[in-house]
Amino acid sequence: MSFVNSSITKIEAARRQLETAISLYFDNGDSLAIHSLRYASFKVLLDICPSFDRSAVAQEINNTVASLGWKNFNATPNFLKHADRDPLETLDRHTIDNVEPTIGFACCIYRRLQGQLTDPMFRFHLWMQNLYSDAFQVPPSPDPYDDALERLATEQIKNLPFEERQRIGKILTEAVLTATRQQQR
Repeated sequence: MSFVNSSITKIEAARRQLETAISLYFDNGDSLAIHSLRYASFKVLLDICPSFDRSAVAQEINNTVASLGWKNFNATPNFLKHADRDPLETLDRHTIDNVEPTIGFACCIYRRLQGQLTDPMFRFHLWMQNLYSDAFQVPPSPDPYDDALERLATEQIKNLPFEERQRIGKILTEAVLTATRQQQR
């Protein structure tokens, strides 16, 4: 990695943080680093979105997070960044639970601002569609047998330990992205 003395836009900074968070996510990297990077990227994109995109996407995401509870959503990031308020506090319960939605929200805003997802963001989006097809309203396969196999495979993947699930996600999404790029040539 080299350090280049050049200007970096806020969108570029957010993209780099988000792509690094996604890479760490699929590589089972340090969970605190993932939390910090995904949240920093999300907040930058959420804050600048109204200046570049006149649609209501930022407000819709803000409302969704508010309905889930900003305090819970911000718990780990606030622990990591506000040491001056509570220097002796410990992080008793740390989970990956809110990493996926935050990365997803950040990807959504990035796409609104830039018109498309980067390859790492697209891989993450594919993985989320696979794991949470009901939430994404992905239509079932027209073949009932294929549909049953897809649902069974998804449930088995969801029930795996997190590290194994992420390993499979990385392999599957890399294969799909490679195949997609080859078809585009």
